[in-house]
Amino acid sequence: MAGCESTIMEAGMSAAADHAYDIIRRKILEGAFSAGQRLKESELSEICEVSRTPVREALRRLVADGLVIITPNSGAIVSEWDDRDIVDIYLVRIQLESLAAGLAAQRRTEAQLRQMDGLARNMSDLVSEGPGRDTEIEIAKLNNEFHHLIITAANSRALTAAAAQVVEAPLMLRTFRIYDADRLRRSASDHVELVAAIAAQDSDSAESLMRAHILSGLRMLREAQNG
Repeated sequence: MAGCESTIMEAGMSAAADHAYDIIRRKILEGAFSAGQRLKESELSEICEVSRTPVREALRRLVADGLVIITPNSGAIVSEWDDRDIVDIYLVRIQLESLAAGLAAQRRTEAQLRQMDGLARNMSDLVSEGPGRDTEIEIAKLNNEFHHLIITAANSRALTAAAAQVVEAPLMLRTFRIYDADRLRRSASDHVELVAAIAAQDSDSAESLMRAHILSGLRMLREAQNG
């Protein structure tokens, strides 16, 4: 009986840690917890409505994700990325996501294709509405979801694991701030073309389009850094 109770308690603690992890991670990705911000266990415990033990476990997992760092003096802090970090991430993304697009053209499901098309259309509609802080954030979220969906549609566990650390919303939101209206329109148009190539099961075109799309973003980033 004691063994059963222990198992139940462990399961409950694991679920609480999962719950805390999901909440904290989402707040980091959405920018509610900003880069460099200290994360206090007591406050996180209240926000997540769990005890500190699952919060600590959630923070350990976020450290493994690269979203949080633990320092001896300050405790848990949301990770910060400098310009070189972001350039390096773009270089890795070019390799991984172009491969993902090529695989997705062959392995995607019809449901995934419809979802890609919907995301691409929604982004185009938002771009047409014109600039604005809320629009910028929403486009960045949709963009992140679109790129994640292509990785999912590639149906490769190895690729998914490799890409998990380099396709994250805080970085994409930061780089989206350098996009003017014309660049946003081009980015949205790229997504529409990608969906068409994936729908046609044209792996070569999908791979080339994704590579060019991310390279364009990298060029804009470097222009902003040098400007």
